[in-house]
Amino acid sequence: MTTTRDAFALLGLGPDATAQEVHRAWRDLALRLHPDVGGDEVAMQRLNAAYAVCRQAVDERRTAAPGEGEVVSRDAPSFVVEALPVVAFEALLVAATWLGEVLDDEPPYLLEVHLTDPAPCWCR
Repeated sequence: MTTTRDAFALLGLGPDATAQEVHRAWRDLALRLHPDVGGDEVAMQRLNAAYAVCRQAVDERRTAAPGEGEVVSRDAPSFVVEALPVVAFEALLVAATWLGEVLDDEPPYLLEVHLTDPAPCWCR
């Protein structure tokens, strides 16, 4: 289990980092650590775990003291697939467009979809 302090340190951030800074740091490291670009699968899994811990900490901080005009969301994905080969990502993207609305995609690292068929759910 990754501590919050360790998670922020792994991303190279301080504990007061914003959601945007956490995402940017995760994406920069993911571009180097992803198995599809010669990275290590275990390192990518650690990075994803750290990202989840940091995002949760940022969300909890925002919920405790939201900024002016800031929308606080406590939504969580119905399921998460950690790291995929590029071909699998593209296949999931095609299937996702048939089953629901693609909310965000940064190939091959992020695909968020609101699925409407067979039952509504959100997946990342």
